[in-house]
Amino acid sequence: MTHDRSPATTGHGRDVRRGVGLAVVAALALAGVYAAAVLTPEGQYLDDRLMRWAADTLPGRSTSAEVLALVSAGTVLLAGLALGLLALVVHGPRRAVAVVATVGATPVLARLLKLLLDRPELVGGAAGNSLPSGHTAAVAGLAAGLVLAVPRLLNGTALLAGAAAAGVAGAATVMLRWHRPSDVVAAVLLAAVVGGIAHALAPPARRRERRTVRTREHPTRPDAARTDATDTSADRGAPVR
Repeated sequence: MTHDRSPATTGHGRDVRRGVGLAVVAALALAGVYAAAVLTPEGQYLDDRLMRWAADTLPGRSTSAEVLALVSAGTVLLAGLALGLLALVVHGPRRAVAVVATVGATPVLARLLKLLLDRPELVGGAAGNSLPSGHTAAVAGLAAGLVLAVPRLLNGTALLAGAAAAGVAGAATVMLRWHRPSDVVAAVLLAAVVGGIAHALAPPARRRERRTVRTREHPTRPDAARTDATDTSADRGAPVR
């Protein structure tokens, strides 16, 4: 006995698998970044050198503080609520809750990880742990919420816009020497983990496919029925040949 699966059910399972897969891959990558950049002397040395190079070479250092001043708890809260309303209209209440949770949980988890993770002093002058970046995590969380909130056709555009915003915020933290490059990468990966889990728990809405029922035994056009009736009556009076 076989059971036919509807396209909506199949699509739901595919969304869950994609969300879980994204979360697992991003979590493994986050662990790899931490192990390579924080737990090895070569990683710590390269990370610090890249931060110093970016701070001394890249333009825009004077405006970095102004850019990061826009990333506050109030702006993140308002933007998260706006994305939640968008998701409510596009996908429904379950997706809206997932979007708001993604925006709020990403910077909170970043702060917790920063407190829990250890940074051993493997090179001279190594400061305390700063992985992941809180400012970058807040912007990346908004980017993940945006991708979850918009319709499917706009996922690519939302992803590009969110990645650009997170990149600007991350570069600003590095140029101000608030964070190392690995802190920025870890924050983006953390947002991917949270976004993947949210996508798996609250898949996007899917339109129901319209099914047309065709009648096989009865004609659908009344004119055809009338024509058949006329032809039959004419055949009755005709001579048999």
